[in-house]
Amino acid sequence: MIDLGVALPLEILEKLRTGIYVYQEGRFIFVNKEIERISGYSREELLKIDPFDLLAEVVDRKNMKAFTDMAESGEFNVLPEKYVAKIRRKDGSSAWVELKAFPAVFNGKGAIVCNVVDITELVMEERRRKTIEKYVDLVGKIIRHDLANKISAAMNLLELSIERREVKLVEKAYDVLKDSVKSLKRLKNLEMLMKTGGELRAVSVREVFEETGKNYSIDVAIIGDASVMADDGLYSIADNLLNNAVKHGMCKSVRVVIESEEDKVIVRVEDDGAGIPDEIKGKIFNEGFHSGVGQGLGLFIVASLMDRYKGSVEVKDNEPSGTVFVLNFPLSV
Repeated sequence: MIDLGVALPLEILEKLRTGIYVYQEGRFIFVNKEIERISGYSREELLKIDPFDLLAEVVDRKNMKAFTDMAESGEFNVLPEKYVAKIRRKDGSSAWVELKAFPAVFNGKGAIVCNVVDITELVMEERRRKTIEKYVDLVGKIIRHDLANKISAAMNLLELSIERREVKLVEKAYDVLKDSVKSLKRLKNLEMLMKTGGELRAVSVREVFEETGKNYSIDVAIIGDASVMADDGLYSIADNLLNNAVKHGMCKSVRVVIESEEDKVIVRVEDDGAGIPDEIKGKIFNEGFHSGVGQGLGLFIVASLMDRYKGSVEVKDNEPSGTVFVLNFPLSV
């Protein structure tokens, strides 16, 4: 047990570059400059507030209270090797810290000396890494899913061309395969973008649906226009929604309505097809979900990309028949 009056004068603790605080009887009795920097509070403020109010999570407050009570009472010589906690700074932002605490004696009473290391950048970097991995994996799924759909469509056209001996069907199959190559290049670029952090850019919703709609034989009417913060994944959203309407909804036409509001852009993709049963509406965006109407990975891709864009997607019934997919984009991300 450290005797702060003998072994480690407070003047030395003040000069350390790592954060150091001394806790006794429910309050800070010493904090060094690094603790001020990490928390955003001045020393005078820290000495007056409840230390546990700095902890952002309830579980951290409970655990740290138990640890400090045991250490002060002398029940344990050393607290757990390390403890990672999320704290709330004075400005309302969050920081992650790694704490190493030791029982001590100060003015003849039990106390705790705690070494605090700011690991916010490490935590954020790990989160960025996991996010990149998540979306790189998603791009791989998009490539496999979207290209499989296009190749399947081309094969069907070629089989029909052989059966009917129609050259126009061969030309259509060629157009589908040519579009597949374009999509593959776009998705490979998206994959590279994801690997480097994947920044979003302004993309015209109308242009994306106009280009994607050319690949379908149904009438695609587009009303309005707006730019949203997205990337080439928006083409996959458009393709999967149109494909879902044609292949699974068996619709004859699709209407895309693009509207801007104060804080968001709303895109409604409306079809006149068979619709989606109420009992599966809550499941169609789940990865791997399959049903009699055949939604699978495509709608999961739509939901995942909307999550990347900090937006959302929901499904509703169209009147008198069909389905409406509503995409909500924030004006800025």
